[in-house]
Amino acid sequence: EDLKINFKIKSKIKMIYNTLDISQIKEKRKEYIDIKKNCFTFITIGRIDIGKNHLLLIKSIKNINADLWIIGDGELKKKLIFIIEKLGLKDRVKLLGKQNNPYKFLDKADCFVFSSNHEGFPNVLLEALACNLPVISTDCPSGPREILAPNSDFTKQTKGIEIAEYGILVPVGDENKMAQAMKMIVENDSLRKKLKGKAYERAKDFEVSKIIKEWEEVLSK
Repeated sequence: EDLKINFKIKSKIKMIYNTLDISQIKEKRKEYIDIKKNCFTFITIGRIDIGKNHLLLIKSIKNINADLWIIGDGELKKKLIFIIEKLGLKDRVKLLGKQNNPYKFLDKADCFVFSSNHEGFPNVLLEALACNLPVISTDCPSGPREILAPNSDFTKQTKGIEIAEYGILVPVGDENKMAQAMKMIVENDSLRKKLKGKAYERAKDFEVSKIIKEWEEVLSK
């Protein structure tokens, strides 16, 4: 849609999604992590910059009885540390830096949260689903809606909290809606279990063997 609308591409277009190596993720999930899990734990992964908007998650979790693990590094790390200390969240928000194996942390967490203002196609959402995690994401362009609500209109964005087929979508930059969604997933056992149960099902749609067949079909013509 972006190529058609913004770049006026009129040629025939075939869209093929990124691949996911689920078998490799399964193996890496098993590794031990040297971190104590004290309560319900949210996790997010991404470069610490303005676009990923980690500040939204830090502000959103301040009144929720849960911890937040942030995997990644970037130019705004010092600012995040300052805000975390200012809000008195030093014991609940952990900056874990870059990790060669993020899957072992995903395996131990309870919910994946994503706060980006914009994306290309966020592979990390697929990886979280492959680790059987319920997902909360901003409905940013582009990617989250295609992954979590594949049967919806990709050109529109939610104005509220949208419980989609494979996760929860919230408006971009909305601290209150993000906080409400996070609180909802902590307190609503049935919703959490439902999304967790469907996570792996959705991840399998992006398995390497399935996506390779789409490439073979295109290249054989």
